[in-house]
Amino acid sequence: MAQPTTLLLTDLPLLDVNLLLQVSQSLGTPVQDFVISTSSAGLAIESLSGRTFSNVVSLASKEGFHSSGGLHSFSALVSAGGRLLLQEPSGSQEGLCKALLLSGFVNARAAQALAGHPTQSAAQGQKPAWQTGAKSSISLRKPAPLNFNKKAAPVILEDDLIDEDDLLTEEDRLPPPAAVACAPGAAKKACANCSCGRAEAEAEGKAAEPVKLTQAMLDNPTTNCGSCSLGDAFRCASCPYRGLPRFEMGKKIQLPNDFLTVDA
Repeated sequence: MAQPTTLLLTDLPLLDVNLLLQVSQSLGTPVQDFVISTSSAGLAIESLSGRTFSNVVSLASKEGFHSSGGLHSFSALVSAGGRLLLQEPSGSQEGLCKALLLSGFVNARAAQALAGHPTQSAAQGQKPAWQTGAKSSISLRKPAPLNFNKKAAPVILEDDLIDEDDLLTEEDRLPPPAAVACAPGAAKKACANCSCGRAEAEAEGKAAEPVKLTQAMLDNPTTNCGSCSLGDAFRCASCPYRGLPRFEMGKKIQLPNDFLTVDA
């Protein structure tokens, strides 16, 4: 005769036959395959003579019956890889899953109530497949020491190499502008298309007076010589833009807020 595979626990002193039939139908297990133990709150594990079952079902009549501490005694009744199913009224499925995990069960999840009122909460977990006292060897072999003197072959990531010439634009390839005649230290002759007043001063035979810088000249800077925008190194002494930073022709010159502040 085949041994019973399912243990049904209840905290009640007596088990209603109709309740047993509901559990049997829900699990798909014949009634003759059940072992029933009532008053499971005071269950003595020794009374079952060390037997284990592939399915253990615990039906409680009050909320909070299945605590993680009490489930340790139920764990001894579940065979390796077997299932423990818990059910109690108005309980929290999340709390039942947590109790299963704390008792050493895995794959804890909510389940459908087997019997009784449909508002009852149920959860199930699986006992790990390994047996108590099982042994497994662990390799304690020491890893080979690292050799820091050995030179590793260089790693060349060809996909990451960039030709520097590809980063240059056509404007970058142009030669730098040459110094003009009006630059300081150059000949005292005004440059072609001079617009700073030096050409007129030379024509009159006197020193050129600096042209006063206006707001219009800042908003739309233009020069005939084309050198004023390059900086003081390319400006003559009477250039109205002398002392200003480099700028672009036709683009408004933006001056720092402290540009006109006198140094202490």
